[in-house]
Amino acid sequence: HESQVFTLPEGVSLEEGAMMEPLAAALQAVLDNRPDTGEQVLIIGAGVIGNLIIQALRGLGISCSIAVAEPSPFQAELAAQAGADHLIKDGDILGGASNITGARAYKPTLGPEILMGGFSKIFDTVASNTTLNASMRALSTGGTLSVVGIEANAKIDLTPLWLKLQTIKGAYIYGYNTVDGGRKHAFELAIDLVKQKKVHLEPMITHAFSISDYSRMIEVNLDKGRHRAMKTAVRFV
Repeated sequence: HESQVFTLPEGVSLEEGAMMEPLAAALQAVLDNRPDTGEQVLIIGAGVIGNLIIQALRGLGISCSIAVAEPSPFQAELAAQAGADHLIKDGDILGGASNITGARAYKPTLGPEILMGGFSKIFDTVASNTTLNASMRALSTGGTLSVVGIEANAKIDLTPLWLKLQTIKGAYIYGYNTVDGGRKHAFELAIDLVKQKKVHLEPMITHAFSISDYSRMIEVNLDKGRHRAMKTAVRFV
């Protein structure tokens, strides 16, 4: 629809334009679960959306501590470059949360460990059974979990939800937001951040292929770590 068309301003490349949609999705997730100054934030998964959530937080000038849980050395490296303060690379989200936030781990008579304390805001871009359950156990009392990833049949233990009075929010695509007293679409905000060089999108496209080389593109996507790939794209010219 014509209302969904946004003009790229001078100085914003076509490559950046191709990445504007995932940036808008990441921005919307941040705006729906915006941390306050000084909060401790965890992002689970440092793929495209996870990386862009880091950049969105930094681009919006939010002074919070950002931890990222990501086992891939390449993606963890890019997360640090994007502005992450702490990296959890061994898959031990609860252990990392305890070390970073000072939370205390308790082992109930039944069930896995749970933290008292932890991160006040978590963005789970993976949303697997494992990460969702770890998220809720690493989330502080009164904290908010933003479920950014998509998992159709997730099974979670709701004990932390009522025990720690938590909030779980869904995050899906983008819309209009009230920002600085005005109403703007997430795409407009994304374009502004890129134009002002507060978010850097071109380095996110690590590989570009012609449409005839689609099989090679699929091969690279299936093993991004080995190929040091983040976002792959088709170039038509």
